[in-house]
Amino acid sequence: MDECDLPVLAKGLCVKHYKRLRRYGDPLIFKRIQKYPIGARCAVEGCDRKVKGRGFCRLHLDRQREYGDPGPAGNINSKREKRSLSPGRTVTPSGYISIWQPDRKKYAMEHRLIMEAELGRPLEAFESVHHINGVKDDNRMENLEIWTGLGAQPKGQRVADLVAFVVGHYPNEVRAALARQP
Repeated sequence: MDECDLPVLAKGLCVKHYKRLRRYGDPLIFKRIQKYPIGARCAVEGCDRKVKGRGFCRLHLDRQREYGDPGPAGNINSKREKRSLSPGRTVTPSGYISIWQPDRKKYAMEHRLIMEAELGRPLEAFESVHHINGVKDDNRMENLEIWTGLGAQPKGQRVADLVAFVVGHYPNEVRAALARQP
């Protein structure tokens, strides 16, 4: 190719034109293959954004990849989306319940608010609230305890707490399991 400044490699063609020859049969053809027509819109009902891949816009494509579901139309003004339970009360992707605090103009975790009300004071930065039974949306006071420490708290529950919960809530299943033991 006379007008190409790239070095000649095979059949008198540069790499770019040689690939075009192999792919399309002509080194001068430039074809852009589009899976979706120009101006195609997201497959989610009510979303009018342009398609980026798999029939979805970037927002719904990301949701599909992360959660296995593109979710509803519209943008949720948060990097981490929240599922609404009622006005001002949502469930975070990690499973905790958060409540809108108009005076603070932000969401606060319900379990922390319950512990603050019980203590009669705001929690300190080094204090965290632990769910004894490991159920993140079970915010009964008897299921919450305060932990202190500057490091991250371990995930899960203490074995003794877990055993006590199972025995207390599922005594028939525990008896049946013990009866099956040799």
